[in-house]
Amino acid sequence: MKKWYPVLAITGGLFFCFFLLIPTELQAQVGNEYPEARCRDITVQIDALGSAWISIDDINDGSIDPDGTIDWMSIDKNSFYCRDVHSRIEVKLTVEDNEGLTDYCWAEVYVEDLLVPIVVPNPVTIELDEWGDAHVSNGMMEELAETS
Repeated sequence: MKKWYPVLAITGGLFFCFFLLIPTELQAQVGNEYPEARCRDITVQIDALGSAWISIDDINDGSIDPDGTIDWMSIDKNSFYCRDVHSRIEVKLTVEDNEGLTDYCWAEVYVEDLLVPIVVPNPVTIELDEWGDAHVSNGMMEELAETS
């Protein structure tokens, strides 16, 4: 807000000066710059249990605060599962500086499954008929191999 205020000069004359007033709630932020959240995209692989985890450090790409320090960072998603495989998932990184100002960015997390499936056969007894032939049904084939 700008406002003119009259000031009495030493010589007794009256003149006007220009003063810039800053509301009290904004004074704490004068000269304060917002932090800058910086993200990087990453790829993660699910493990043998079908999950993957990331941390803030995995997607933070050097977030800064030009005139202070970053006090706090968080991400809105840190776990991924089989249902996420071959998906690009956006993760939000939020940073807050020592003055309470915040910024955020988005990182793309690509989830992949590079594990080779392991087939573990179940023992099955197959009896031969009088001609030495065996007859295997679909139900028996499902019993022969299960993927783990």
